[in-house]
Amino acid sequence: MRYFKWQIGSRLLGFVVVFNWIDDAKLYMRTGEAMVTHNYYTGLYEYYDMSFLMHYTNDGDKFLDVGANAGVYSILASVVLDVDVVAFEPIPETFERLTENIRLNKKENDIKYLNIGLSDKKGALYFTCDRDATNHVSENLEEENTIKVEVTTLDEELGRLHYSPSIMKIDVEGYEKFVLNGASLLLANPALNVIVVELNESGARYKIADEEIVAILTRNGFIAYDYYPNKHELVKLENCKSERQNTLFIRNIDLARERVNNVKKNFVHSTKSYI
Repeated sequence: MRYFKWQIGSRLLGFVVVFNWIDDAKLYMRTGEAMVTHNYYTGLYEYYDMSFLMHYTNDGDKFLDVGANAGVYSILASVVLDVDVVAFEPIPETFERLTENIRLNKKENDIKYLNIGLSDKKGALYFTCDRDATNHVSENLEEENTIKVEVTTLDEELGRLHYSPSIMKIDVEGYEKFVLNGASLLLANPALNVIVVELNESGARYKIADEEIVAILTRNGFIAYDYYPNKHELVKLENCKSERQNTLFIRNIDLARERVNNVKKNFVHSTKSYI
């Protein structure tokens, strides 16, 4: 019903609305913005990963959002979980939506948000700019609707910001290997215990297999797990890759298991339920 209400209403009236999401967190919702609208339909679109973060995150954690899009994960971390956030989003139009959501939640002073791309070295890359949540680095100069974006490395930027995250979400549409190759200092830092990474074969456009990304993470001591929120259970993945959209990589599993059993309930407005 929420799906049909939004699809029909937004097309007839062309409106942008503010929707109450979790606890005090709010998001602007507009036609074609999949990462936001799916959370309206389902409560938590990436249910397992978002539930894990809500159950795991403690005071004092720091959240790194690589490929922030409109800021769903950044708002979850900052508003709902009340932790420091650094967010990277390279596409100017998408970055503006991220900025709007940060301002809507009055978090300008609590989230550091940067309109810059990330890779394994400094320079510039071309990105698609008309594909919402699936914008990506374009290596095909004939691909339509691309823009040139300055890029740097995570190690360079985090060093400049003096920022040491404990949790990272990375969703860069198949370019994860290059971003991780520019983050060797971060991956070696024991403060970083959790990485949520999208593994869905989208790296094939760059001739990169998901197994190459897994290899980088396992070399740095991260092991793949699935999380089952209703049981508060973390299960090691033998094939190192979840069947879900994202895979959860954890370095200190004992710490993670201890944390997810200490659960604070959060209210999801659209489904009128507690997570």
